[in-house]
Amino acid sequence: MKIKGLLINRGWSDNLGDQAIKLTMEALFNTDSIELDFRDLIKNQNKSAMKYEIKTKKGKRSLIKHIFKPIINYEVIQKILWLFKNSNIKKFLKSNNYNFVIIGGGQLLHSNVLFPIALYAWVNYFKKFNKNAKVILFGVGAVSEYNLQNKLLLSKVFQSVDIVYVRDYESIQYLENNFQIKSYYCPDVVFCVSNFIEKKMLDHSEKTILYGITEFERFRKYDKGIFSNEIDYYEFCYEQLGKYIKEGFKVKLFYTTVHDKYEVEHFLNFVSSKYQQQYEVAKTYNVQELILEIQKSYMIVSARMHPLIIGLSYNKKVVPIEISQKLKSFKALYSSEKFNLREIQNQIANSVEEVKEYYLK
Repeated sequence: MKIKGLLINRGWSDNLGDQAIKLTMEALFNTDSIELDFRDLIKNQNKSAMKYEIKTKKGKRSLIKHIFKPIINYEVIQKILWLFKNSNIKKFLKSNNYNFVIIGGGQLLHSNVLFPIALYAWVNYFKKFNKNAKVILFGVGAVSEYNLQNKLLLSKVFQSVDIVYVRDYESIQYLENNFQIKSYYCPDVVFCVSNFIEKKMLDHSEKTILYGITEFERFRKYDKGIFSNEIDYYEFCYEQLGKYIKEGFKVKLFYTTVHDKYEVEHFLNFVSSKYQQQYEVAKTYNVQELILEIQKSYMIVSARMHPLIIGLSYNKKVVPIEISQKLKSFKALYSSEKFNLREIQNQIANSVEEVKEYYLK
């Protein structure tokens, strides 16, 4: 008889990296003896159908948010509104009898507005209706700074968690320093994606570089001094692309989120107007198309981590654009000659088997 579990992560987001995590986690934990349901960590649970393709309009950045963000209780208000909009989480968990819940992977221990309250709600209600069931955090990432309310919420979460696997060594230290939690290292699960999505026999006679145009606000978020404005960013991208073309490569632009898609369009308008230059754009509307484009390419250049991980999973050359500590750590761990894909995939497989043996019975 199958045991029933629930997987929770950001797999219904418009970020193809999150979708790759969902795809890989389901492949790793769906077995002959396990039946796995899925729910998104923060998506409105009242929606019956989720769109996985990047074809929607770019989300507008809320004017209300910018007006009221300086107010000290604005974050609390957002958390309360999220709980109200997603009140049916309680009903859902009450009507479904699960043996375990796996939360991961991804940067789900981020100290942003919604992740801590969402984790608290899911775990609190899950334990209320499934007292003896296991709660596993798997392949998650943490950050180094937590405000008081998020630290309190996550402290409550950790009281109900049976085991924690994190995707980088920094997160082990963060959790020990901030929460006195012992955690275990397991590389990002997407390193295993090539074990589940067929490797295509493709023509590599033309060396193609996939170059990710990431939304400018992402750079501003992590390093306000790296580019003074969007034009400087576009000039940097144009210069980098020119270098690759001079070296004899074909370049294709790509995106992995809705906001990245619109940044690509703005960049194309800029280079067309100023330099009369055009570039081909890979049509990465969904995670399967992204994986195919990566398989067809020689090298992937990106400021987003998961296209790089998918590239490494298919033995491609990768170049991280180091805009955050996360990407700097990634480069240090995985972009050296010591990188061993088989060893990393074995580490993931061993961690999965440990969870299945000790917690999923």
